[in-house]
Amino acid sequence: MTVQEFWDLPDESAVHCCTEEQAIKLTQAFKKAGKEWQSHTSYNSHNYDTYEDKTCYSNRGAFAPIHYYENENCPIYEFEDIDFPTMTLEEFFSYPDRSGICIHAPTREDAERLVLEFDALGKKWHSGRSYLNYTQWDSYKENTVYYADCTYGGFRTAQGNNAKILTLADVGLAKSKPVVSIEWDTIFA
Repeated sequence: MTVQEFWDLPDESAVHCCTEEQAIKLTQAFKKAGKEWQSHTSYNSHNYDTYEDKTCYSNRGAFAPIHYYENENCPIYEFEDIDFPTMTLEEFFSYPDRSGICIHAPTREDAERLVLEFDALGKKWHSGRSYLNYTQWDSYKENTVYYADCTYGGFRTAQGNNAKILTLADVGLAKSKPVVSIEWDTIFA
C-alpha cells in the first residue's frame, strides 16, 4: 500500500516501525505527501525515542506505542507493508536523460492511471496532444512503457537501450492489495 492509500483508509490505522531508520523514512514520506501531525505541524520530527521499537504512526497524524492501537482494535501494518516511491512524477519528468527513463504499465488500468496523472501535471504527448486522448497501451499492451520525454515504447526496447525502467510503485502509484474481511458468524453459520 502506498503512503497516500494508508492515509486514505476510512478507519484509524497505524504503521509499526521497529527502528529509528524506519521511523525517519516513514515520517519523511508523510511530510513529502503533504501530511501533518494532529497539531497541524509538519513532520519535522519522528518522536521515535519515546516508544522506540514499539512506535506506531497513525493515519490521523498521531503516534503511540503498538499496544495502544492493539487495545483500540486498529489495523496495524508493518513498515514493510508500505510502498515508498523512488521518485515523484515531477522528478521523473525532470530526469536529466528524459529518453533514458520510463515507467512500465503492464495493464490497461495502469496505463490509464498514468496518463491521468501525467495530464494532471499538465504534460502532453511529444506531438502536443493531450495524454487523455490516447493511452497508446494497445500498441505494446503489457510491454508498454512511458518515457519522461513524453513518448512511449516497448519494454524490451527500453531494456535494450539500458533505460531506467520504473514501476508504478516507484512513483507512488502502486495499487493497494484488496482487503477481505470475513465475519466469523458467516463462516460458522
